[in-house]
Amino acid sequence: MPRSLTNPLTGQIVWFFAAAPPAAAPMAALVVASLVGKPLSLTCSAMSWANGIVTATVPAQNDPPGSIYPITVAGVTPAGYNGSYTGTVTSATTITYPLASNPGPVTVQGTVAYNSGFDAAGQPTLYYNLASFDPSTGAITARAATPFYYGRRPTSGAWCTMMRVNEPIAGAWPTNQMTLEYVEHGLTVDQKAAAAQTRIDANLAAQQAAASGNGNGNSNPGVTRTTHQTRTTTRTAHR
Repeated sequence: MPRSLTNPLTGQIVWFFAAAPPAAAPMAALVVASLVGKPLSLTCSAMSWANGIVTATVPAQNDPPGSIYPITVAGVTPAGYNGSYTGTVTSATTITYPLASNPGPVTVQGTVAYNSGFDAAGQPTLYYNLASFDPSTGAITARAATPFYYGRRPTSGAWCTMMRVNEPIAGAWPTNQMTLEYVEHGLTVDQKAAAAQTRIDANLAAQQAAASGNGNGNSNPGVTRTTHQTRTTTRTAHR
């Protein structure tokens, strides 16, 4: 099956960038947990403050203790509990987060939500927990709540992206051909030929629609001849 360009799986190797834009070569990292498929919001049944730490009791989750996620707390009275924090899973039913001052006893329970995050363009950004490997020292470092991107760079902060096969150049993005080869990794020759024909047909339909919109109908012989030639080439290669 083709490998994903967008959603790393737990146990998958990715590139980790300590800053954006990259100031140095990226480090290899292992995806150890992610927020993919997390519930948008968990309703708290209890919440308390002690020694600068808030403990929220939530419905049971399957995250291992020690998992760290960006969270948003809302709807709690006193309102001093509400806000965005770095949450740590301490058990199947508890999440903790740091809060310097004691807001007082909770009189109205609220919710704890795993943040999906949004980038500058308003697009959702998934977060991943990573373990990065520093080749110069051999150190393994936990990288919690790191946003994942592909084909673009955030303006600041740490982030990760898919491992680029046979391309260790820092900051270099895959070409369209490299991306295509990545997507079609593992496909048979027949499957690749069928995918190529689908792309050709889609491009032809788009060109014809554009020509029709300009009042030219389907009378552009150059488009027809080019497409016919491409199809012939594809069929010949398939044989």
